[in-house]
Amino acid sequence: MNKVMSMVTLLGLATFAVPRAQAIPAFSRAYKTECATCHTVIPHRNAFGEAFRRNGYVWPGAEGARKPAKGMEALWRSGALEALPVSLLGMHDARYDREAESGDKLDLEPHEFELMAGGSLRDRVTFWMEYRLEEVEDNEREGTEMEEAFVMFRRVLGTPLNVKYGLFRPDLTLWKHNDRLTAATWAPLDKIHGEKLKSARDGVEMNGVFGGRLFAAAGAVDREEQDGYEFYGHVAYKFGGADLDGNEPEIDLEADPSVWDDLAVTLSAYGYVGRRGDTDTQSWSRVGAEAEVLYKGFTLLVSGLNGRDEVAGADDADTWVYAAEALYVCRGKYFILARYEYKDEEGDGSGVINRFIPAVGWTPVPSVRLSLEHRWEKAAPEVDNTTLMRLLYSF
Repeated sequence: MNKVMSMVTLLGLATFAVPRAQAIPAFSRAYKTECATCHTVIPHRNAFGEAFRRNGYVWPGAEGARKPAKGMEALWRSGALEALPVSLLGMHDARYDREAESGDKLDLEPHEFELMAGGSLRDRVTFWMEYRLEEVEDNEREGTEMEEAFVMFRRVLGTPLNVKYGLFRPDLTLWKHNDRLTAATWAPLDKIHGEKLKSARDGVEMNGVFGGRLFAAAGAVDREEQDGYEFYGHVAYKFGGADLDGNEPEIDLEADPSVWDDLAVTLSAYGYVGRRGDTDTQSWSRVGAEAEVLYKGFTLLVSGLNGRDEVAGADDADTWVYAAEALYVCRGKYFILARYEYKDEEGDGSGVINRFIPAVGWTPVPSVRLSLEHRWEKAAPEVDNTTLMRLLYSF
């Protein structure tokens, strides 16, 4: 009943709080800009979009509160919202599995619907909410659930530090769960011995951008059924291109063009220390390093992860995961992608998984995407061949 009331409440806010909503996502309406300002192909964010996200969904470079709209001075002074940006995200899948044991090789069903809401109070306090209405994964309906719901206090005491509190996905890696262009999740964030780095957790995080190029985050989370905390940290540095605050570099127009004018490289490292249940004897950890290369419409992302797990009733496991993804976006409408992943969950070669995922996509309008991907996965002796077409839209 509480889940139904939560869904009705969010739908009511979407109906009454957004003035003259048009068929573009909520932040585009709020800031009166195109989707392409923050996205290459939805939901994949560009450098400015990442700066917008890190800045707590406040326009990068905004210092202090923005000036209120005409007639909204009283609301502005009270710190109230002028409007609540709300969006609906829908995804529909057509999945073909020629190895399906049930004989149902072609599966047509809605995959997921989500309500997303966010906003800021005088650019000082911001919030984000993501509520899943329904999800279908591996033919199992997951039902409704609050995916994320957090508040962030920006630039605390005049420093570059932001403090985030609530239910959120820890800001750990360059691979973002809500930034991918494939239905298949990324191996570095996916399940290893029952633990997922992509999962949202109740916690508190401090993060910030320093000198425009260095990003650092550290946090503590309190998961259900645990009498204690888990901890993580993430640091990244970007060379070239737009900085982490969204500022474009200065280019000498009189000099000969150089490859360095459009090249950007980001190096990243992270770590997470957790435990299983209400015990100190069963623990797990993840340590990873990444690199991202951007050149015009081309993106290359490589990652390596080492996981250590204490597993009850079994030997400790030492997991290795490697992944690489190449993406090319053409004219902001078409993309081609190829990803390779390798996972050795036991660390001794006995449970190796190789996965190759090619994908292509088309965006007829900025808030609608049609994509086709194939997943070839070998976990000896089994081989998975699945082709999936996805229609994604947001407004």
